[in-house]
Amino acid sequence: MTKKREICRLAAYLQIALSACTWVSLAMAQAQSSDATTSRTMTQDGRDFAAGAKCVKPDRISNTHNPVELNRMMVACVKQERLADATFLYAISGVYGRYDTLRVPDISAHQAVTIIRMATMASLSVDEKARFEREVRTEMDDLDHKRSVCSAIEKMGPPGYAPDYMTRHGLGVTPQRQAPDAPQLHNDPESRLRQALTGYLQCPSATASTETRRFGLKAELLVNGKPYVVDYHWRCSRFLEKSTPVSAWSINPPAGPVLKTVSETTALFVRAPSYCGEPNTATAKNEVDLPVLVIKSPSDPTTVQVFNKSITHGVGYNIVVKSESIYPIEQAVDDYVLSPQERSFRALVEDRELKFQSVQARIEPPADWESDDAFKEYLRNKTGIVIAEPPLVRSNVVGGDGAHNFFPFERKRAIPHTPRDREQLTVPLRVNGDSWELQANDDTTSASFFVRVIEKDPVRGYRLPPKITVNYSGVAVPVIGAQEIFDTSQHRLIEFVNSYQPLSIIGVLGVR
Repeated sequence: MTKKREICRLAAYLQIALSACTWVSLAMAQAQSSDATTSRTMTQDGRDFAAGAKCVKPDRISNTHNPVELNRMMVACVKQERLADATFLYAISGVYGRYDTLRVPDISAHQAVTIIRMATMASLSVDEKARFEREVRTEMDDLDHKRSVCSAIEKMGPPGYAPDYMTRHGLGVTPQRQAPDAPQLHNDPESRLRQALTGYLQCPSATASTETRRFGLKAELLVNGKPYVVDYHWRCSRFLEKSTPVSAWSINPPAGPVLKTVSETTALFVRAPSYCGEPNTATAKNEVDLPVLVIKSPSDPTTVQVFNKSITHGVGYNIVVKSESIYPIEQAVDDYVLSPQERSFRALVEDRELKFQSVQARIEPPADWESDDAFKEYLRNKTGIVIAEPPLVRSNVVGGDGAHNFFPFERKRAIPHTPRDREQLTVPLRVNGDSWELQANDDTTSASFFVRVIEKDPVRGYRLPPKITVNYSGVAVPVIGAQEIFDTSQHRLIEFVNSYQPLSIIGVLGVR
């Protein structure tokens, strides 16, 4: 699907009557009307939205630039890797767009702001978009920087252009009457600008103060018998109006992986908490149970293993988490500075196309199945390893799609199967050449093992992990999604689960 088609599809989803593609073309023509030779329409892939636009520094921007022009400049800045300039353009274009929705009564025309931003992001590559989004988060999470951006936009003043880009393409839909609790649309331009700054950027007032708290994390580990200590600290800030919080906590550095190198090719990562002193049972006792990840080749990860206080042994590593605690820091200290390796790895964590595959064996409790008469009849006269067959009638429902194959009987679920309960029944498999295997020394306290996925298999409109083979007692068991087998000699019902997920999900190693 081309980017232009994607914009059209999203516009239809938003129930915008006017074609988004036509609208963007008209808006661009209006924004470029002073130079007829550069007036263009969108091409098939949508990349002409910013064609001919130049990256402009903040001191060259005025209140005569409308959101179409500002977003086109923003794209040009991103492509030139001038991300700080692009972030300011992002902020002012959003504020001016919000301002225009406050002065244009035609509510159908307000979707203009959404369509502009859709066209803007469609003009960026995946890598450009990821770098830009990281920069926006970093700058807007710095409350001192946000205050300076808000002040600069306020000094620039309310828009000095007519919002023709918005009004020309509305349907004349105005609310018949305003709800009692709806925000009042100020006729005073300065008041309307303040409302836009507050609503879009959550800008503080001139009298707002800043509350700051600092916390530290200390993790003491034994890695193959050798002691390691992970120290990390962060700063929480928020705006207050007369002692009342008026913004969410801003955390610097943002919560994410903290690095501890253990060899030239391997590193430990502990996820930093996003704790700012709010009431919490675990942190009230200064106790946390954070996952510890062993990453092979952090700059270009190939395998990941996940440990915690109860998961202690894995492939080549035994990790004992002796203690993990959060503590308040009373005195002012310099902010923690992420190392280049940490910054690089955090960028990888945000790449949702970078996926890792794991295979687990879930040993089903006998109380769930062994008294079932239908299952007993199904297994009559069967010996060896019995493999559940694909359903005769397939559907898109899990369990009937040919990728998830279960035995045809109802589980009684003698014990509750919450995610934690399921985890306690799960044993990880290890990759061995072209197959995955259960290892004799692995059990439910073994570290989950993830291998980087190179290929992806699309199946009927959604993605499943690449098909693998489990070598179980010399029998090759093909697994796409989930596959049940019954070992008649061991009297065991096992479900093999093949999954893959972004690095950001593994061990809850997410970055906001």
